[in-house]
Amino acid sequence: IRSYLSRPQANPGVTQQPCPSDDIGVSETVPVPHTLLRRLWIALAAGLLSLAITTIQGAAREGYDPWHQAVSALSLGPRGWIQMLNLIGFGATVPTWRCVLARGRAETVYPLLTAFVGASFVAVGLIAQDPAQGYDPAGLALQAPTPLGLAHLAIAGIAALSSVVGLFVMAARLAGDPAWRRWPLYSVIAGVVIIACV
Repeated sequence: IRSYLSRPQANPGVTQQPCPSDDIGVSETVPVPHTLLRRLWIALAAGLLSLAITTIQGAAREGYDPWHQAVSALSLGPRGWIQMLNLIGFGATVPTWRCVLARGRAETVYPLLTAFVGASFVAVGLIAQDPAQGYDPAGLALQAPTPLGLAHLAIAGIAALSSVVGLFVMAARLAGDPAWRRWPLYSVIAGVVIIACV
């Protein structure tokens, strides 16, 4: 939020500027706009709700193993519609906070990547994956991938790639901002963890 609220800089890699009358270099900010704050809270609530729904379903589904199956595998079976709606709802809220960046580095790239993530989640919610190895609640016993299953995998790959690139982009953006000096490392670590998990 402070990155969004900071005064525009001549240097695109820096989003904070000391006040002219401030000898200790405290950055000048303004109150968070209520509309932006509301969108950020909605996005946070949607993420936590989606995580809770996925966790509960994963614990309740017989045969589902979160270490081996993706969360979209919960869209299979009689109660699969719950996870489908969960993915669609989460994806629809992701782009709502893409506008938190002030002018500067990544002001166009990061919102675009975030939009890709949101659209991808909506798409994988609409297109169910093929039965996962070790988890086939409908008993389809497919011998080969289906076109829709392949499309699901491709779209999920776009979501993962966009998330990782977005984290690295934000790491580069925040590296030039003293107010966020601890967050570039966190962003890089998060990106590496996503790569390892995928």
